[in-house]
Amino acid sequence: MYGSRTNGSGVYTKNLMRAPVAGGQEARCKSLIGQGYGGQKRSSGPLGEAIMNTGKQRRLVTRAAIQKIKLIVWAMAVLFALYFLSFNDYGLVQHFRMRRELQRIQSQIDLLKRQQAEIQLTIQKLLEDDAFIEKIAREKYQFVRKGEEVFILKAVPPDSLH
Repeated sequence: MYGSRTNGSGVYTKNLMRAPVAGGQEARCKSLIGQGYGGQKRSSGPLGEAIMNTGKQRRLVTRAAIQKIKLIVWAMAVLFALYFLSFNDYGLVQHFRMRRELQRIQSQIDLLKRQQAEIQLTIQKLLEDDAFIEKIAREKYQFVRKGEEVFILKAVPPDSLH
């Protein structure tokens, strides 16, 4: 009945159907309108005509909608991943903060190691070198030997020279 067949009461095509005049056929046509028949969707048009949508347009719209939904889901997933990677306890922002802190602490460690090496060298000299001990005693604690005279020079301000 559907397709390119003709009937005495009307002409049926893929896209347009005229409702038949006979009572039984008209009732059958009305019952088929709005139902899916062979993957096709029908709707009632003007003057009692039934317009059949082949489903290809509907499928294209569905594919486009699915592609949009997939794009939105992927975009949301990427944004969530970026947010998660950036701003949580183990994110990129925290990573860079910790890296900066690590560099600061590493430079402190290097400074303390150099100071420790200098102190170790001083300890070694104090244990072994009597001349070094005498030098420290004279410079730091102003010790003198018996019979030596100490001259203390004070700095004169440059304004008083004139």
